[in-house]
Amino acid sequence: FIFAGGTAGNGSIAGVMSLVLPPDLDRATMLKHLPFFLILVAVVKGLSYAGQFYLMGEIGQRVIYDLRRELHDKLLAQSLDFFHDRRSGDILARFLNDVKNVENAVTYAVSSALRDTAQVVVLLVLLFYLDYKLSLIAFVVLPVAAIPIPRVDATPSALRQGLQRLP
Repeated sequence: FIFAGGTAGNGSIAGVMSLVLPPDLDRATMLKHLPFFLILVAVVKGLSYAGQFYLMGEIGQRVIYDLRRELHDKLLAQSLDFFHDRRSGDILARFLNDVKNVENAVTYAVSSALRDTAQVVVLLVLLFYLDYKLSLIAFVVLPVAAIPIPRVDATPSALRQGLQRLP
């Protein structure tokens, strides 16, 4: 609406910009502020990613430190028979590879899940902010439309039976 010269409603970028800027700005002033608004969004996104990677890296390193310390303590508590029955390479692989896999899971999987959850929440809030009536309709109609999907019988066994009936 800013570019076309229309009114600034909730569904326009001007409506979203009015959350940060005064809502009674004219079109020309909004156009002047648009690049700064986009830069602000990019800076907030970049700082969020930097904070996320720093915090998740810190948490991942703490988890690895605790896990390796516990493994070391358990290893020292084992009897000589334990070491006689196992190869040293297997024990070393537990210390290196398995712990590294746990670190990757903590650092990347958890951060990805948190980021995706936050993104869904923000998008849902924005969805209802832009048009709550359409959002409510979508949340009612889509689940109802999905009900018949599992009932469609297109299993491979039904397909095989249909093919066997052909001459």
